[in-house]
Amino acid sequence: MKVKEIKRVLKSFMMKLQARDAKERQAMEWRLVALALDRMFFVLYISTIVAFFVTSSLIYQIHSVEFAESMDDIIEHT
Repeated sequence: MKVKEIKRVLKSFMMKLQARDAKERQAMEWRLVALALDRMFFVLYISTIVAFFVTSSLIYQIHSVEFAESMDDIIEHT
């Protein structure tokens, strides 16, 4: 082999390695984006569930107080 041919083969090999490294780097970045989005949506999901239960609990308490007051009014008028 001549020196020029060796240089060409090494240059080709290095370019393939660089391309593979770039693809691996890009794949890792997308994995990090996916992980961040996954955590963000999990927190949103949990927050929604907590807000639903807190809100429904408050609504239930308000309606049960109103119901009790209306029952007291009905009993007083009879």
